[in-house]
Amino acid sequence: MSRLATLNALEWRVRVMMAERHIKTITELRKQLEEVGVEISTTQLSRIVDALPTRLSSEVLAGLTTVLRCDIGDLIRVARRRPPPTEQDADDRHPSDTVSNARSTDDATPDSSPKRGIRRTREPISANVTGPKVTALPIPERPKR
Repeated sequence: MSRLATLNALEWRVRVMMAERHIKTITELRKQLEEVGVEISTTQLSRIVDALPTRLSSEVLAGLTTVLRCDIGDLIRVARRRPPPTEQDADDRHPSDTVSNARSTDDATPDSSPKRGIRRTREPISANVTGPKVTALPIPERPKR
């Protein structure tokens, strides 16, 4: 079972906290961070504000909580808790049951998601991972000048 399948979904709420504090732009937030001693570029701050960062320095996090007058729990919340996997779940899984391998190009729509309780036919692990086999087109020889 994939480790990511058991993790809780996290919600990054910096934009929400900015709106509640009437901070409209990232540049304005950066200026306020500089006032409390945190130096960060607008580009870096933009990446941090727009998506949950995989790594975040404690200095920037402390600066965000200071400027936005909030706790760390206000900036990041558990959006969806997943139950811990059971031994039965691990025994029942097969590599072809994963989301990326379960969808076939014939019946999948962009918004379709796998349904719980539906057993999929098992294909070799290599099937549908790289797509159909491709035959190279012959390259005609050029006349020499």
